[in-house]
Amino acid sequence: MYEYGYPILFALFVWWFSTGVILYLDGLPRRTFRWSMLGATVLLAVSLYGLAKTANDTGIAGAYRAFTFGVLAWGWHEISFYMGVVTGPRKSACPMSCRGWRRFGYAVQTILYHELAIIVSAAVILWLTWGGANQVGTWTFMVLWSMRQSAKLNVFFGVRNLNEEFLPEHLDYLKSFLTRKPMNLFFPISVTVSTAIAVWLIQLAIAPGATAFDKAGQTFVATLLVLAILEHWFLVLPLPAGALWSWGLRSREAVQPFDPAIAGGAATRADDGGQPIARDPHGELGLGLTSWSTALTAPCDPKGLKDLLESVARGAFGDVDRVKGIVPAGAGWVRFDVAGGRASMTAFAPSGNETARVIAIGRTVDETGLEAAFAACADPMSA
Repeated sequence: MYEYGYPILFALFVWWFSTGVILYLDGLPRRTFRWSMLGATVLLAVSLYGLAKTANDTGIAGAYRAFTFGVLAWGWHEISFYMGVVTGPRKSACPMSCRGWRRFGYAVQTILYHELAIIVSAAVILWLTWGGANQVGTWTFMVLWSMRQSAKLNVFFGVRNLNEEFLPEHLDYLKSFLTRKPMNLFFPISVTVSTAIAVWLIQLAIAPGATAFDKAGQTFVATLLVLAILEHWFLVLPLPAGALWSWGLRSREAVQPFDPAIAGGAATRADDGGQPIARDPHGELGLGLTSWSTALTAPCDPKGLKDLLESVARGAFGDVDRVKGIVPAGAGWVRFDVAGGRASMTAFAPSGNETARVIAIGRTVDETGLEAAFAACADPMSA
């Protein structure tokens, strides 16, 4: 059974390890991204060359190499997307009032360049391996592409576990396009179709007369597809999928720069290597920055909150680099953010113990003015 066991173990390790590495690199300070992208681009070039060279290699080693090259080629797209290098023309959150096809159109705009880059890569890989006896790398790339598309649609339509912790801070606006619900109608279709294909691939791998190359190659692709199906189930079952890659998420824990949850504790800056910045009881952060935070004791009027955030973005409350928080507003909760001179509000699904709160960080922060402004935007219906 080693002819099946080794490919399964190899595919399992490559899937787990490559995902963790990508999460780790994408969570590092942004100044490291240029080097990560340079390394990923070199690996992409090596992978494309390797796929071309192994296109007619029907040895067991050829199957291993082609599978690895296919995963590495896909890795470039994952890294470039999560680093924010290749995403889409829209880099802002979905408006709270946006629904239906308009919301879908905005979502497509956030990932358009990413999707086009994948299409180009797929076309190049097909061209390089066309007519070759070894299509393991090509099918590996196609499985990763199709199952990632399926996962994107599922988190858009709605699932229990959105895995928001996988998104780095600079892609925070994408969370506004995610929907939390027990399940959606597309989920059983996507899982059923992919499971049927996985069963077919397994049958090919164990079919009488299958060569050693066929066994290894079909096992690689089938294992990868089964793992992708497992990831889909992680979206709807109460299982902590992030625990599998906790080591890859450690870099993200150190670099979260302005999370309201850190109010009252240590703060960090992405451009300072992710190292904690000591703060005295009065909110002095160092590096010329001052922080202010408070709990919000009443729901906010959505329009009043929007006007307040836009005032912050215009500089009405000092030289503020970031304002971020969560609060009940309207019919539910919202996550609000001011960064780069732009304000945004997105729907937010709180856990059972969430507390409404806000934190502001900047070189000069009008603490008294902000506190009064947030108190003034309280929803009159909540009184």
